[in-house]
This record gives sequence, structure tokens and C-alpha cells, in this order.
Amino acid sequence: MIEVHLFGKLRRFGPHADKDRECVIQTSADATTSVGELLISLGIPLEEVSNVFLDGVYTRAAFEKPVAGVARIGLFPRDMCLLYA
Repeated sequence: MIEVHLFGKLRRFGPHADKDRECVIQTSADATTSVGELLISLGIPLEEVSNVFLDGVYTRAAFEKPVAGVARIGLFPRDMCLLYA
């Protein structure tokens, strides 16, 4: 099971947009599926995502990474981008 945590404006793609509680989608995927493919299957446009954290670690070029072994994905929109890398 993979938990996809949505932040900011990306919450609109989750089960609720309530900013006072976590917005989490629980899903599963084939081990060969990439993060980008998973997001597309959930209806989340890649161009709206700025930062991706895989199991709590900021990951560059995350859309190409396989979801094998990943338990948690954190997604932040473009208007909440990192100030440093």
C-alpha cells in the first residue's frame, strides 16, 4: 500500500480539501510503475507538482523513479516550492 500525501492546492485531487487535516490517498501499484505514472493514474497533473518526497526524502527527477519499496509519497504544488535544495 502506498500513501500519497497531498499539500496545498493539490488537495483538490484527494478525498477532501480540508486544510485542517491530512489529505491522503491510499493506493497500490505494480512495482514497475513509476511515480509519474502513478500520479497520472490518480488524475494529478505532473505539471502542477513542484516537489516530491519519497518516504520523507526530497527526490529530484522523482517522476521517473519506480514505486517499488515506496510506502509514502509527499507532493507539493508549484506555489509551495522549496526555497533551497
